[in-house]
Amino acid sequence: MAIIFLLVLLPVLAAVGGRWSAVDQSADDGGEPWARGVLALPLARGAAVLADSEKIAPLYYLQQIEGLRPDLDIMVLPDEAAYRAELDARLAAGQAVYLARYLPGLAGVYHLRSLGPLVEVSREPLAALPAGATASDLEAGPLRLLGYTVEPVAAVDAGAAGLTLVWTPARPLAAGEASPVVYLRWADGRRPAGHPVVAGRHPVADSYPVNAWREEEVVVDFHLLLLPDGCEEATGCPLAIEVAVAPRFMATSDLVWQTVAAVPVAPRPGPVGTPQRALFDGFALDGVGFPAAARPAAPLSLRYSGHGPAAALEFLVVPTHAVNSIIGGSDARPAVTVSQSTAFASEVEGATEAGANVLIALGRGEPRAVCGWLRRPTTGCVVAEVAVSGAPLPEGAVNFADRIALLDVTVDAARLTPGGQLPVTLTWQGLAEMDADYTVFVQVLDAADRIVGQVDAWPVQGTFPTSQWTPGETVSDPYLVQLSADLPPGDYRLHVGLYLLATLERLVVVDESGAAVDDKVEVPIVSPSP
Repeated sequence: MAIIFLLVLLPVLAAVGGRWSAVDQSADDGGEPWARGVLALPLARGAAVLADSEKIAPLYYLQQIEGLRPDLDIMVLPDEAAYRAELDARLAAGQAVYLARYLPGLAGVYHLRSLGPLVEVSREPLAALPAGATASDLEAGPLRLLGYTVEPVAAVDAGAAGLTLVWTPARPLAAGEASPVVYLRWADGRRPAGHPVVAGRHPVADSYPVNAWREEEVVVDFHLLLLPDGCEEATGCPLAIEVAVAPRFMATSDLVWQTVAAVPVAPRPGPVGTPQRALFDGFALDGVGFPAAARPAAPLSLRYSGHGPAAALEFLVVPTHAVNSIIGGSDARPAVTVSQSTAFASEVEGATEAGANVLIALGRGEPRAVCGWLRRPTTGCVVAEVAVSGAPLPEGAVNFADRIALLDVTVDAARLTPGGQLPVTLTWQGLAEMDADYTVFVQVLDAADRIVGQVDAWPVQGTFPTSQWTPGETVSDPYLVQLSADLPPGDYRLHVGLYLLATLERLVVVDESGAAVDDKVEVPIVSPSP
């Protein structure tokens, strides 16, 4: 099957390679720079690279058209089972194998480590610090950092720094201790907490949890950190990379941060987001980064850059039909003081209407602007478009990844009896159109985190999959959870969440800022006295 699939696909890729100049989109999607950086890595001679359908095209192009690394077997396969069979067979034959895609179920069977953004799969653990790494002896949670390497500008992404951490267990995990994840952030002396935290992930591209490591195993773990905005020094800003190791979804304020390395970060080249050319009194706008889609009433994050102070501008999201009531002509042209371009971040109030909306920039003080070359002066500029659809998030609801809201959990605690069935009713609301069918899980746990009852199913006994939900629609979803026969009286907890069966990846719970804070909802329940 794999050979047939490749025979069908490769002529198409070859045809694309022959007219690449006409279809090359690498400047837009970063695929070609990523692939060029990957093929420059010290990959083993004659190795296999198992890629997904997005990664295969730039890799194949550079190999076949530019002749880079002709010794590699670069392939894409039709499904997960085919990938696993191919990987098992090649490793058994002694061939080196790298993954350019996520493949579950490998931890505990094979040993995993990063080579840049690729995952190297091996039958044997690594036992020594790789050559070229800077030695370290930093302890973070149950891990010890043996060494690290830093690329101030990553070869696979010019907008990020590349950080490779080399870990080994410092101690065994305690009974019941969650496998920790790695958090990262930029920091400096002036703004120690002024940079966003990279969401915690298991090492090796979130695929190799610590509880799968062998004692004294050495694990190479690659990360990308987006280069920070706001670096005003022409020679670069002296920043530090900080690391914390803790359970997933721990609050940022509770993390214990330690410095890995100091890095001279160069200023970001060019404007933020989509280039703009608009002048206001006191500010010249040169770039805007803004989401193209949103829910009604949901606040929107905005990044913009230009010359002048951030306070010189304000932004509004309004329906397209209302633009002419806000922006009019002006008799005067704006005056801008020349200064170095700086990047800013802001939050904009959400749209009041669904449908086509626009982001309008207005100058504070004098309402005058010029929205591009040779344009007549106006009182403001349209600088972005945003499609508003879906449903607002109800107050007090739990937000699962801006797709589904959990409005209520009802539990009949009087039915929490040994060997009985616990009635649980969930009330959901769709927030957006979905093309995926998510599985609901309902778990009952005791004080020792032992699962004593569980149900996994599509909503409404499997009759109403999430792909059929309409945004704003309320769904009552009842369950009967079969309980263990040896259930003693005491305190119990209910865990509720959703996941995609194909990948087992859970929908995360997000806060008002959109940051992931958990992957489930916990509800306490108390069994009746005997």
